[in-house]
Amino acid sequence: EEQPTTEPLNIAWRWPAKSQSVLAATRGGFERLAEQLVEIARAKDLRSIGFVSPGRGHGRTTTLLALTQVLVECQSSHVMLVDADFGHPEIAMQLGATPSAGLWEVACGNVRLNDAMLELVPERLGLLAECRAGHVGQWHSGLYPAALRALAECRQRCEMVLIDAGPLGPLSWSAEWNRD
Repeated sequence: EEQPTTEPLNIAWRWPAKSQSVLAATRGGFERLAEQLVEIARAKDLRSIGFVSPGRGHGRTTTLLALTQVLVECQSSHVMLVDADFGHPEIAMQLGATPSAGLWEVACGNVRLNDAMLELVPERLGLLAECRAGHVGQWHSGLYPAALRALAECRQRCEMVLIDAGPLGPLSWSAEWNRD
């Protein structure tokens, strides 16, 4: 079994301006949401939240990043961000991180999970990003169990795993995920 990386990586990244604007506009709404989520997650041992939307441009990734920032900075939670939007992965780009591998490569068996995960804030924020778009049509049942195993390992390592599952649709990760 793989062990978490103990040495933090020196990765230059930043919270995106768009999620900063959302946080400022909600006047504490995300803080209250984060408190409630942490309380529910701890009480019921829930460790994963998947974010889906009806399509692109509905604010799914921005909402996910704003909530993550509050969880990491205000709730002192250890959060793993997972970009499972294989059609249009954006989390790494929006954060300014440049991963060399992601969930797709882990599911295909090309990269170990430890080698694909980036530790952005030691013991507080990890990232399992997707590096390139276009995998939605290539998704098949053989990769789905491997991706679920990777997500299960993320849940063992972190208090909360927040997943950008992409837009709902017949060929999306979220459609496969919702069948399980």
